[in-house]
Amino acid sequence: MKTVQLKIFSFDELSEKAQAKALEKLHDLNIDHEWWDCIYSDAVETGLMINEFNLYPTYAKGKFLVSGKTVAQEIKENHGTVCETRKTAENYLTMLQELELYHELKNTDPEYDFTDTREFENALEDLDKDFLHELLGDYAKILEQEFEYRTSRESIIETIQANDYQFFENGGLYHG
Repeated sequence: MKTVQLKIFSFDELSEKAQAKALEKLHDLNIDHEWWDCIYSDAVETGLMINEFNLYPTYAKGKFLVSGKTVAQEIKENHGTVCETRKTAENYLTMLQELELYHELKNTDPEYDFTDTREFENALEDLDKDFLHELLGDYAKILEQEFEYRTSRESIIETIQANDYQFFENGGLYHG
């Protein structure tokens, strides 16, 4: 029987060259699973389901699970004031209020007829479609930013250090 001694290093103990090799090998460390789940869950909590997304080019596809108004109100109540989704929701709610007020005023007009109601419904549908498109754009940007952070040098090093990964002198991961 032979006894083998291995020299094992923490990430901080590696040379710059070995650190670079370790980072290269672990480039997908933070994205090797469904990293987008928390963002998808956040969207569902507001009433938006994201069905798919792509980073290059950046886009997201999805649908409302409830009315656009309900989604906007949920976002307004639960997203931070500097969040793009909040700004998009507030803009939608303002435009919706103006559209509803206009419709209400038209409703008191003796010349009001069925055509005006259809126009209102079409305008409301267009407003909801635009809101969905803008909101999906906001979430696509959030997904892109999350991916960029998770693949950044800083994030990979944080994960390595938080999990006490160990390495060989050349930067290879020790699976002990």
